[in-house]
Amino acid sequence: MPLLFLSDSDVAASLSVDDLLESQRSAYQAVVDGSGRFLSSAHASDPDTGALTYTRSGMLADTTGLTVKAGMVQPLNTARGLPAVSAMILLFDPETGRPVACLDGAALTLLRTSAGLAVAADELALDDAERLGVLGSGPQAEHTIRMMTAVRPIRRTTVWSPTPAHRERLVERLRGELEGDIVVGDSARAVVEGHDIVAACTATREPLVYGEWLVPGQTVLTMGSVEPDRREVDLTTTLRSTSFVDTLAQTVESCGPVVEALQSGDRTASDFTEIGAVLSGAHQG
Repeated sequence: MPLLFLSDSDVAASLSVDDLLESQRSAYQAVVDGSGRFLSSAHASDPDTGALTYTRSGMLADTTGLTVKAGMVQPLNTARGLPAVSAMILLFDPETGRPVACLDGAALTLLRTSAGLAVAADELALDDAERLGVLGSGPQAEHTIRMMTAVRPIRRTTVWSPTPAHRERLVERLRGELEGDIVVGDSARAVVEGHDIVAACTATREPLVYGEWLVPGQTVLTMGSVEPDRREVDLTTTLRSTSFVDTLAQTVESCGPVVEALQSGDRTASDFTEIGAVLSGAHQG
């Protein structure tokens, strides 16, 4: 069988919103029921450019063979007019071990991440949550806003990022497409305060969300804290929160806020619950 190659547009066209959301629900549950195997993770960062190079591998024991992903997040690409996220995904046949497909992983990375955040928000946020605050204005933020509106009736969305032109452009692009209002916030704090769900979609190394801004009942989601020294939220946020993660084994080693909380001595690994446990009913959430 010839190796199948799927471009970014092929991948995006083949996946509906429902497909993406269901895939993430299944993946979260596979982590806790043992059918999903997270095999390896490695990364290297460039302190001069902020670029992150990474590899991931894993498999769903009952349905797939080995899946390997390699990619880079290069913040400087934005100024070059290129996507910040680049990746390739290689799939292997579960019986023969032969490679069967190679996918451009840029679109899938954005879509999968936003779907994962949306599933988590749907499970963890209060039933009447309808105000969304988003930190970031790139493609990840845009996909996240769309996914959130697919799982919750978002009445108002507020967007902030450090570059005014970028956040204004995103809001203008989505205005009229969303059923609820979408506006530009004048600060990170304005996106956090008064919002039921806060989604941080950045690659920052310094916190943008501070625990002193939060009130009980808010749900804070982070996606960019993928290295021990990257933290979208401060330590107070983590210590004030009931915390959920996608895969505990990975996050205790590489997720900045989790690593910081463990190093502080105020949290242990048992204080963090995998989202799949909520989806399976093993944890109340």
